[in-house]
Amino acid sequence: MKPASDTPEYISGVSASVFAGMTAADPNATWIMQAWLFFSDSRFWQPTQIKALLSGVPQGRLVLLDLFADEHPVWTRTSALYGHPFIWCMLHNFGGNNAMYGALPSVAEGVTAALEKDNLVGVGMAPEGIEQNPALYEFMAEMAYKGRAAAAAAPGGFSSWFKEYSRRRYAAAGPLPAPVSAALNSAWQLLAHSVYSCRDHLHNTVCDIPTSRPGLSRSEIMGWGLAPHLWYNVNDVRAAWELMLQAVGVAPQLSGSSAFVYDLLDVSRELMSKIAGRFWADAVTAYQSGNLTCLRGSGTALTGLLEAMDSLLASHKGFLLGPALDRARAYACNNSSDSTASEVLQQQQEQLANLYEWNLRTQLTIWGTSNAAGDSEVSDYANKEWSGLISSFYLPRWRAWLTRLERDLVLGRPYDAAAWRLEVLMLTYRWINTGSTADSSSISSSGSDTSEAMAVELGEPGLVSDVSACDDSSSCSSKASVSVFAAPAVSVQDAAVVARGDPVQLSRHAYERYGRLLAPVVVSAPAGTVMAAAAAAAVVAGAAGAAVVAATATAAPVMPVLEEVAA
Repeated sequence: MKPASDTPEYISGVSASVFAGMTAADPNATWIMQAWLFFSDSRFWQPTQIKALLSGVPQGRLVLLDLFADEHPVWTRTSALYGHPFIWCMLHNFGGNNAMYGALPSVAEGVTAALEKDNLVGVGMAPEGIEQNPALYEFMAEMAYKGRAAAAAAPGGFSSWFKEYSRRRYAAAGPLPAPVSAALNSAWQLLAHSVYSCRDHLHNTVCDIPTSRPGLSRSEIMGWGLAPHLWYNVNDVRAAWELMLQAVGVAPQLSGSSAFVYDLLDVSRELMSKIAGRFWADAVTAYQSGNLTCLRGSGTALTGLLEAMDSLLASHKGFLLGPALDRARAYACNNSSDSTASEVLQQQQEQLANLYEWNLRTQLTIWGTSNAAGDSEVSDYANKEWSGLISSFYLPRWRAWLTRLERDLVLGRPYDAAAWRLEVLMLTYRWINTGSTADSSSISSSGSDTSEAMAVELGEPGLVSDVSACDDSSSCSSKASVSVFAAPAVSVQDAAVVARGDPVQLSRHAYERYGRLLAPVVVSAPAGTVMAAAAAAAVVAGAAGAAVVAATATAAPVMPVLEEVAA
């Protein structure tokens, strides 16, 4: 909320009045204020207005949290918040998104500079979600210790920190051969200087394709999505992926380290998420050119990738929807195991557990409603690439959209963004309320889900093409009686609560299937820009929709294989 006036006299009077109210209740009160408003509404909060607001409170009675100092510090443009005590904070995460991301060089440099100010009273973290990017939070936790930030900010210090991190991170696996340790250090150096060295100062609310509300462009959707943030060379991350697979191949005991498995799957997930941009861009291109065969091929590639990602992530507890749902329900059932609890109390606890689970499903999807149509400007803000959430919600949503595109081409009708927005909203509400995107019409007489709610009959039987058959000469002459994207509905009741599958084998299979798509590329889009349809496709080479890819050479292995160690 903006003040009614931007004059210094008015603004200082407001803060003075607030502080007077606080001290009337507690004469020793200290006001703790987030400095977020000075960033989020920086057009209004210019230095004059900021200084006026802070001047209404006596020095020492107001402590400011410079909440987003890792990316957009306020203290550097306000003479250290005009002398008021402040805490340098790393925000980092929005909505609990779990993409690999960090601005760690800026963190080390920022903390080092802030420590020179006499009115700095603390260093802190203020993420909206913390169960992701463990390396980043361990790094940040050390920055408050004397000399640690300066050491990390010094030449070579950042690399030295990650060398030590790679050693202690996998200590539970026991002693490792020196070449294996060297390979793991190399992998982390690549990650440190790519995904964890963002300097473009963009928000990192994750807008990658798997968790995005489908559409032909970002302008079509409401909320977050369809704008992958790519600030690093994807081949650095691919090289790290390859090194980690080589390391566990030589030292199988690494597969017994939960930390290693988590990191391996996280790197796999990160690149699969970026590769999904290629298939989405191809599908958009195929649809806009009226090419049904290519649409089916690209759409099948996209849904296949999402299926593979769901299976991959199911192999570690850190990427499962099921435990999150169980935790939500558990808050309501403190006495559920008490056999003496009354039936009425047990019913109340069950109702409360259902409410808490409903709240979590809502938060993961639309968060809340903000307009008359029931839509939300924060749809997908809290997206997560979790097994169970992909299979029961994100994948069916993509299938529904692809089916709509397919039917448009078969019937010769134009794209109807408004109808799709309503369709996907209803699909979302069904998932929130029932745990499945299927509606009652897709439930057979036996009570089992038989198909996705959005599967439709399309017309005459015809051919279904594989993605490899896609070329510019394909046409819309082939028609199928049922959408090629129809599939059995999945419920959150099917979401695993314990890990299943061999994570190393699944990651290796994903690398063999999708890692080959990554090749050295030259992207014409400016570094650090939010990438829309064509630019999103540039994360991989050789796609019909990758209009900004300038090179499509097949990449050679990026690091020597550790065969000599195995020998």
